[in-house]
Amino acid sequence: MTAGTAFDTRPMTFTDGRNTLAGTLHLPAGDRPASGWPAVVMIAGSGDSDRDASGWFAPIRDAFLQHGIAVLSWDKPGCGGSSGHWTTQTFSQRADEALAGLAWLRAQPAIDATRTGLWGHSQGGWIGPIVAARDPDLHALVINSGPAVDAHAQDLYGVEQTMRKAGKSGAEIRRALAATERLHGAASAGLSFAQLERMLPELHIKDGPLAYFAGMTPAIWHFFCLIANPLLDPMDVLPQIRCPTLAVFGANDPLTPPEQSAALIRQAFARPGAPPLTIRIYPGAEHRIETHGPGTYADGYLDGLGTWMAGALG
Repeated sequence: MTAGTAFDTRPMTFTDGRNTLAGTLHLPAGDRPASGWPAVVMIAGSGDSDRDASGWFAPIRDAFLQHGIAVLSWDKPGCGGSSGHWTTQTFSQRADEALAGLAWLRAQPAIDATRTGLWGHSQGGWIGPIVAARDPDLHALVINSGPAVDAHAQDLYGVEQTMRKAGKSGAEIRRALAATERLHGAASAGLSFAQLERMLPELHIKDGPLAYFAGMTPAIWHFFCLIANPLLDPMDVLPQIRCPTLAVFGANDPLTPPEQSAALIRQAFARPGAPPLTIRIYPGAEHRIETHGPGTYADGYLDGLGTWMAGALG
């Protein structure tokens, strides 16, 4: 198929027991296989995100569709047509939401329930392995720029790398890392937002040591504390994955440590009976596997996703 092919789109809703999620099921063009289409769900990263991730999902979704794979995505809670709000969700509850989406997907007549996979980006790369560990019927997992370190380690990496990229001095970076450690300590202690502001007045200083966390609000701080208590160690979950897995990283990612994450994932899969693992690190690519800004995907990334998922789903 070529770009511009008219795919079939079907608005849908499902519930995870807490919220009603609104999304869209996209079906490939052409005749449906007798057993139904293989399918994948797309799990967004952190922050607000509608079912299309403000358009970023579209080329990735089309890569799956062009390989004969249906795609389901939905508005995060509090975004678009979905109820609730993502700032009230733990990572475990985000995984429950994805499992409910998979259950809805597998019940659709157009879908082959025996061939379903998951693609999760960034924070979704933490959620995907939780889902894979819980769901014995998941047949393929893509971890897209998903850290294999915990959220606090990921923040420290992100603070340092973004400041280095911005040309900040070593002293400025050290002050920012120390402030970030204090921020993490406050989250682990479950301090209120008012207590946080008293403890770290630099939180609202433009270009200050906590500029990485600009835009922190009481609601986002509530989420920050939720995911810190308890703090997920991905290495507790990654060894439980039972389906073929593709881990994708950008070599120049300033938010997720690519080499460290790849090494930890290899370690998690270095066990008897582990499923097949593929790791791809794209030179020159950043967090969204783009090389020169929005839409400039690393060579081979999009087709590689579609080809790998088609093979994993049979």
